[in-house]
Amino acid sequence: MRGIVTGVDYWDHFYDHEHPDIAAPTSFARFCADYLKESSLIYEIGSGNGRDALFFARQGMRVIGTDASEVAIDRLRNRADKFRYPPLWIARPMEELDNEYAGTVDAVYMRFVLHAVSANIASQGLAWAAHNLKPGGLLLVEARSVYGSLYGKGDLVERDAYWYDGHYRRFVRSEELTEELESLGFRCELLVESAGLAVHEGDDPVTIRVVARRQ
Repeated sequence: MRGIVTGVDYWDHFYDHEHPDIAAPTSFARFCADYLKESSLIYEIGSGNGRDALFFARQGMRVIGTDASEVAIDRLRNRADKFRYPPLWIARPMEELDNEYAGTVDAVYMRFVLHAVSANIASQGLAWAAHNLKPGGLLLVEARSVYGSLYGKGDLVERDAYWYDGHYRRFVRSEELTEELESLGFRCELLVESAGLAVHEGDDPVTIRVVARRQ
């Protein structure tokens, strides 16, 4: 059922091939690097092909990368990169993350993953972040906004969510995300909602960027 709802089968197929166009770290990862310190423990949910997790590892950070796609994680485990702190790769969907690192995580990083799962699963992920971050730890989020050009395309699955171009997309409302984060004990230090933040080839979506600190 999970493959039907969230498109895991789609992503397994996607990550079974090399994608040179998304090999470099994202602009969001480079943006977030200014908030992070060497040796910090960064837990990425939805690490995909590892482009951002590997970038953080190259900066001397301790990285845990998780993804629902076992294909993506297997490919990352088979890489031969050398790091001061070799990343730990975990094949596990957001709703099944454990609390092994509770209270020790410096930053939870979630780029283009909140809109790839249902609202219920997204809420589970945010609650997990609140529980596992250190006091003062950071939640770093980038997700597609309801104001993006793809909103409304495809078959409606649930509120603000559509099946389009082979996979699931749920578009996020910034005011609702902010309210949920505050209810979980986060303080939003930055929220930007704009185009021009995640341009890829012909796609320039309106995205939401959030930097929130656990109180």
